[in-house]
Amino acid sequence: MKDIHTLVTRRGVLRAGVVGSVGLTAAALFGCRSANPGADGARPGGSAGTTAAVVAPKTFYPHTIPLTTKQPKRGGSLVIAIANDLATLDNAKSGAIGNLGITNTVYDSLLRRKMTSKDTELPGTSDPQKDLEGALAQSWEISPDGMTYVFKIRPGVKWQNVAPVNGRPFVAEDVALSIKRYSTVGIWGPLYEAVAKVETPDAATVRVTLTKPSPDFIVPLAEQNQNIMPREISDNNSIDKVAIGTGPFILTEAVPGKGSKYVRNPDYWGKEGPYLDNYEYRLIPDLAAQLAAFRAGQTGQATAANAREADAIKASVADVQIQQTYFVKASFMTAFNLKLPKWQDERVRRALSLLLDRDEINETLYAGQSATIPVFPWPFVMDHRPTGSELGKWWRYDVAEAKKMLQAAGQENLKFDWPYYNPYQTSQNEVIIDQWKRAGIGVNPQSKDYVSFNSQLVGVSYPDTMQVWDPHGSQADNHFRDHLKTGLPTNVFNIVDPQLDTWADQQSVELNPQKRREIHKKIWDHVLDKAYRIEHANNVTYTVRQPWLRGMLAGVGGEGFKGPFSYMNSQFIPHVWIDK
Repeated sequence: MKDIHTLVTRRGVLRAGVVGSVGLTAAALFGCRSANPGADGARPGGSAGTTAAVVAPKTFYPHTIPLTTKQPKRGGSLVIAIANDLATLDNAKSGAIGNLGITNTVYDSLLRRKMTSKDTELPGTSDPQKDLEGALAQSWEISPDGMTYVFKIRPGVKWQNVAPVNGRPFVAEDVALSIKRYSTVGIWGPLYEAVAKVETPDAATVRVTLTKPSPDFIVPLAEQNQNIMPREISDNNSIDKVAIGTGPFILTEAVPGKGSKYVRNPDYWGKEGPYLDNYEYRLIPDLAAQLAAFRAGQTGQATAANAREADAIKASVADVQIQQTYFVKASFMTAFNLKLPKWQDERVRRALSLLLDRDEINETLYAGQSATIPVFPWPFVMDHRPTGSELGKWWRYDVAEAKKMLQAAGQENLKFDWPYYNPYQTSQNEVIIDQWKRAGIGVNPQSKDYVSFNSQLVGVSYPDTMQVWDPHGSQADNHFRDHLKTGLPTNVFNIVDPQLDTWADQQSVELNPQKRREIHKKIWDHVLDKAYRIEHANNVTYTVRQPWLRGMLAGVGGEGFKGPFSYMNSQFIPHVWIDK
């Protein structure tokens, strides 16, 4: 029987079935596998680093959709299927897409990310001053010491003409009150820990004074979590069930278990759009049902779980538009309880990394289209997708070396529990478990329900190891301070490292972009060398859009793809139109 690496690297075989077999068990995938991929158990050619497939994924479909040269048409209704249900309309209480996608069709942010229709521009520059532009604020200035931010409010903006706000003018005090509310109510308070005071010298000016320099301060102001809300619905305590904004669409209905509906805002301030008359989010949790509705022409967009499904849609829907997942960082990884002596020994963590065959996962499950990259978004560190040598010594696959390290650490019979909640990557979890078990590791996988999993994750109370997800955030501090610094609640990795603490604080206040990037590189190298966490391959999915859907733009920079019908919909939906 041929080695599995021979079997799975033929693109035709992969696209015909292997990547589409999400339910394949590890036994089915690896039952005929040769015992050793190389003479010494190491990835051929990988002893000096990782192979190209780890960091340079193949791309079957583009990440963006080119704009048409046609003139946009006004009118029509659009239905978009969503899988996540609504829990609250108060952005201060939740960062879930089931909430933010609905509210952020109504609300606007103070700033926003620049937009593009080109794959090459998606990574951005990692410099907020270059990647961001004005939204409700038409301009902003930062003092030389980085301690004062002054925002000039865009003139002529009105709130939507819905009671009790009734279309009144948008003023600086609305911004100040929203910032103060986010600082004190809900889950986003840490974003404003450096704020000393917020002032409004006049109706068109907001001045924010900080306690220390914070180059990241403006980043959340351009993100989905920090949109500006009117004081009226906060004062009357209806903000949990009512959304009234300055955005392109007015909410007419929001029903948990069903979805939400909108009508065009005739007083929208944007220079372009909105072109649609009506818009709807329709809750369809099942992806197969989403695809069926898409094929029937009932919705404008759906998700294909793998390359096989995307190819089938392409064959059955003429001129369909397909986008492939875009990522600059890992989302899932194995974390260690570093309070335990066995995980405090870096040799054990490094050995477990060496036993993860990332190339095999990528080729077998994702047709080479995925990549295993650090949880650090690489644009914060370098101008290109990282190469094998930039990932350090422990990302290669080398069973023999790993066993030597485990023996030296007295852990040749290593055993551990591995709880997880990850319905999106069931097959990958099976393969990871199988790879470790084939190397003699006594891993005990424990599938958890969401509530118990999240309780252990947030409380950093997992007893041994855990497959965790990265708390999202586009600001550098989220990745180079909040996840790493000793004692912070977002340090779900239990890391205690005085050197990292020093660098984390230094980069947080460094105003020079190049000097800050140099500190980020030090942190990147150090964390990879210590193997404080083991990143997993990114799941690859495909967004399929009807051939008549136009105006698809994407936001630059940040931690991943930002576009229409997602978290920050108010920025993108004005450009969308129906070409019928």
